[in-house]
Amino acid sequence: GGTHIRETRFHHLIINRDASSTNTLWRDVSGNTLTIDGDFTITKGTFFRNTAADTLTVTGDVSVGATGKLGDGSESGTNNFGSLTIASGGTFIATSGTTTITSIASSWSFDTVSNSTFTHNNGTIKFAASSGDQKIRNLGGENFYNLTVDMANGDLVQGSTGFIVENNLDITLAADHTWRPNTTSHTLTVLGNLYLTTGKIGDTTQFTGTMNWGNVTINSGEFILSTGTNNVSGIRN
Repeated sequence: GGTHIRETRFHHLIINRDASSTNTLWRDVSGNTLTIDGDFTITKGTFFRNTAADTLTVTGDVSVGATGKLGDGSESGTNNFGSLTIASGGTFIATSGTTTITSIASSWSFDTVSNSTFTHNNGTIKFAASSGDQKIRNLGGENFYNLTVDMANGDLVQGSTGFIVENNLDITLAADHTWRPNTTSHTLTVLGNLYLTTGKIGDTTQFTGTMNWGNVTINSGEFILSTGTNNVSGIRN
């Protein structure tokens, strides 16, 4: 049956239930934030908030296994994760708020592998490492809704092709850092607005495929076009 957690702070937390459909709910009787100071692993079972607007903070790695599920689609609160990995068969349903990724993972800061499920829930995924490169890979094939990069020092490396951002992509990087592809043939589609606040797009490793950029606003920085075809709804510098 369902299990309810009332504690608000753990070091490492592992959810390993009898079935993927078995629920574990967190109840905020003594605060509105559940903090895990280490890693959060869902091996089997479903974990979600009992109160939709509560905050989940994990300073380490969040791992969702093949028979695990994080989120239920009703949540609106904030997620703060070090890194996020969704294994094949695993499911992550984001909140309709913001999920912030802060750590530099050894391989990928955000990784949805083949046959995993990522549902954006009209929310924002934000990359906000204070130093070092962050890498995002989305092999599961699901789209982002809003994608935000706000990094003080480091590049954002796109590690898979066919990225689709259904709404807005907002990039704020240090002046000498860039959003760049891990492989030049990777492609990116932004259906809403692309805001380049500071930093660069496409430096160091340059896009070569067909890019769909939506409406582009360059407030500052450098927008380097793909050497292939660039479809742009509009551009303002």
